[in-house]
Amino acid sequence: MTDEQIEKSIKKFIDYEKEQGVVAAFEAGTPMLGDYHERVYKIMREMDKRGELPILIDGCYSVADPRDVDNGIENVKRYRDEFDTEHLKARTLKIMMDGTLPVHTASIVEPYVDTGTSGGQVLNTDQVVDMLKKLNKEGLDLHVHTVGEAASKTILDGVEIVKRELGDDFKVQVTCAHLENQRDEDLGRFAELGVIANYTPWWHAGGGSGGSGTVEEMAELLGLKRATDMYRSKTVWDSGALVTWSNDCVVFEDFDGWSPYLGMEGGMRRLFDEHSAVNEVEKLHEMIPTEEQKMSIDEMILGYTINGAKQLKIADKKGSIEVGKDADYLIFDENLTEISPVGISHVRPKEVWFAGELVHKK
Repeated sequence: MTDEQIEKSIKKFIDYEKEQGVVAAFEAGTPMLGDYHERVYKIMREMDKRGELPILIDGCYSVADPRDVDNGIENVKRYRDEFDTEHLKARTLKIMMDGTLPVHTASIVEPYVDTGTSGGQVLNTDQVVDMLKKLNKEGLDLHVHTVGEAASKTILDGVEIVKRELGDDFKVQVTCAHLENQRDEDLGRFAELGVIANYTPWWHAGGGSGGSGTVEEMAELLGLKRATDMYRSKTVWDSGALVTWSNDCVVFEDFDGWSPYLGMEGGMRRLFDEHSAVNEVEKLHEMIPTEEQKMSIDEMILGYTINGAKQLKIADKKGSIEVGKDADYLIFDENLTEISPVGISHVRPKEVWFAGELVHKK
């Protein structure tokens, strides 16, 4: 792609996010595309200098090979210095710790039922410990793709070891993303260790661009118990952990998966149907997982606002309406706390204000 094409695509993204009322986003990167992402960041940096980047982008350097960790840390240090404008930051190492469940590359403790394999992960516990110490020394943060329970367990184990050794001197903010499967005994460890649990709630209806599938499909891979124990975000929330929501989507031609309101409906209902703002492929008439894992509208809003601001380290100026913070707020025709979750994915703000300025009106 030319720089002109990239900038046009970024502006398309910005226009969509302004319509949604999204004031900040974490850009999670793609392994082995570091040069491309650096081009994107350079273009966004210039856009910000021209006043054309109203949305805060928190970037990263992404790694999927243990041999690239040290190089990744050096690149994040460089990114932190080179990409530091009002609306562009980059201070996080992203590790693609494992893969996905449908293709048996997610790292799980108990083997897959149909193949007897256990997937794989990029780092073992000792490597995680070593990486965390290096990140701590450099003042950098960590974001990890962790679909299977073995992947997140390894990260939690590593954090526990380093915190035990360094105590209050350990400052790395660690976020585990997706968390499709978790061991029972790990659900409370996020709160205990201060690790952020980031879920992708539009997958919680089974499927989506990157989600795993229905209970029946997952039962063939994991057995019925694990298939009905997926995405236990409510249990982790109730444990006191900081839970945030993402809208991970790897395709650019369809913006549906980037809507926080789609995420709200998926998180609250655990299903999509004819009332939902998704295409026919994504409409699944069954709930994943069990009833007690449904989130409330208040929890969905908090996860997308103040909790997300804490993850991006901008809670001092964004994420809630308080004296002294940026005047970022949305005006809706409906009261989100009172309307039915059925079809909430169609809701859009009537007015969107960023820093006291009207940036979109429906």
